[in-house]
Amino acid sequence: MSNVAFLLNKRQIPLLLKTYIICIFLFVTTLFIIRMIRKDIYICHEDEMIYYNSAKLFYETNSLKAGFCINENRSSVGEFNWYGPGYALIYGGVAKMFGFTNYFFVAFHYALFILCLFLIWKFPFNKIKRLLFLAVFLSTYASFSYVFTYFPEELNLFFSLLLLLLYAKIKTNKNILICYIIVIFIFSLVRVSFIFWIFTIFFIKDSPLKRIFSVILSLLFLFFILVYIKLFNAPAFVQGLKEIYGSSNDTGFVSAIIKITKNGLMNGIALYENTSSSVFCIVILLIIAVFSVLTIKQCDLSNWGLVLLLLLVCVVFLLLYVFIPMYIEKQLLFFIPVCIYLIIRNKKYISLLLFFSIFLFAPYSLLKTKKFIDDSKKFYYSYQSEQKDRNYCSSIFNNVSIHKNEINVLFQYQDFNLTYLPVSIHGIPILYTTNVLAYNYSDSLRYKRFNKISIDYILAKHRTLLPNYRLIKNPGYYFLYEQISHK
Repeated sequence: MSNVAFLLNKRQIPLLLKTYIICIFLFVTTLFIIRMIRKDIYICHEDEMIYYNSAKLFYETNSLKAGFCINENRSSVGEFNWYGPGYALIYGGVAKMFGFTNYFFVAFHYALFILCLFLIWKFPFNKIKRLLFLAVFLSTYASFSYVFTYFPEELNLFFSLLLLLLYAKIKTNKNILICYIIVIFIFSLVRVSFIFWIFTIFFIKDSPLKRIFSVILSLLFLFFILVYIKLFNAPAFVQGLKEIYGSSNDTGFVSAIIKITKNGLMNGIALYENTSSSVFCIVILLIIAVFSVLTIKQCDLSNWGLVLLLLLVCVVFLLLYVFIPMYIEKQLLFFIPVCIYLIIRNKKYISLLLFFSIFLFAPYSLLKTKKFIDDSKKFYYSYQSEQKDRNYCSSIFNNVSIHKNEINVLFQYQDFNLTYLPVSIHGIPILYTTNVLAYNYSDSLRYKRFNKISIDYILAKHRTLLPNYRLIKNPGYYFLYEQISHK
């Protein structure tokens, strides 16, 4: 802190940091209380819809199956969606304890926000460094912007901070290493990208033999997670893995590798040309963090474990993902606490970190949070104004024949709001699949069967001819067709 202290008396630094932290915390808490009082919270994004419906499905039926899928694609084991069963189990499980409402996600995320602050205070730093960590963390959009959404980023942030805390304490307590490895394994079942944390253990081991063991263990973990994705995530979880898993021979595999390498180069160009403000904040922190490690005279090897983690994840996501700023900023959200930790631990560029936190990160975080809240309110009032549509949708499967322990429905997601459609009837799951095609495509394509699951009903917005299905309900708002074999 010497490079900041020349501006202030040493006694003033903790006081100023405490004041700053309290102000931001009270601001976030006030926003949360207002949201809980007004309850004008609703889903804005398609991915939020999937998290919401998956949790609701488990809450109502105890089913972890894919409540929504594309082209009848579900995982080969468990019939889960592309996120796997983890998020539905966690959010649906918590909802079973506290009830499922439109504001449940925000309440849960605020609790996670508090827990994140608690974890930061437990880091093995002195008081001023912990205050600095809290102040910088609260300045970034990672800390509280996603509290007011249905995205699970606050949960992922909590997982990341817990892993970072365990990693930070391994040096003084080797017994924590086993716990660290187990936690990585468990968290990877929720979000598979947590598996990359296992590569940090190479820099913890203090002998060649133990480092060889850490490499073998890391590769085994990586192999396990690839098998897990193949079996428990609906295809394709990420673009690059779709290419690799889809290759049936050596030539196809080589072509897939070439294709994802080209994808990585194109994403690198897209990152340079179309970087969002959120990704820009991450890049700034990453550069400062890496330089703080490179320029310190006696760098602890554990620092390099975290640098390897950051760089490895960067390379993997450039190769395997299509560059969409919103997805990248969510997947790389954990970079923010890791970078802050490295900078504070190495006592390098702290003045620069504070400058960016106060004059760039904090204003941007406030604007981003305002946008999330405004969008949520906008969709909530739209939801309220569509009472007639919601009533029609909620009664679609009333008085229909139930032939098995689940109902599979093919529909066009452009025609219906998925959150209006029921996820269960009499405790039986209703599972939806769609073919992502525009209105100008023929009905034979829009309602094409892939024969991966048995479609019991087809839900359409207009009358259509569907082989092997007969019209059973037509109240005007929709047309419901039942598979003839059921009769």
